[in-house]
Amino acid sequence: MWEPVKKGFKAYLQLEKSLSDNSVEAYVRDVDKLTEFLLSQDKMLTPAQVELKDLQQFLWFITELGMTASSQARIISGLRGFYRYCLLEHITTTDPTVLLEAPKLKDRSRMY
Repeated sequence: MWEPVKKGFKAYLQLEKSLSDNSVEAYVRDVDKLTEFLLSQDKMLTPAQVELKDLQQFLWFITELGMTASSQARIISGLRGFYRYCLLEHITTTDPTVLLEAPKLKDRSRMY
């Protein structure tokens, strides 16, 4: 249920967005992390069935794994891109990432 959508997302990133191979792989890996989490929770959800609360649980999970705030923010960015693609392709009718809050990052310009 996720694999065809992930393949379409990968092609979209390569062809429409012209992203580098590393960026494409990182975005796809972000979606893989979410699907692995959902499977570990015995939640057999389609991309259209994922809700904000599922994403919040995923964010809590990756926080507990010890991921840095910048890594978490990057993963959320990848998931937002995925759901923008899902909206464009009419895979979903809503974007559960809209209200998902990314961790606050330190302002590096103020460090010096």
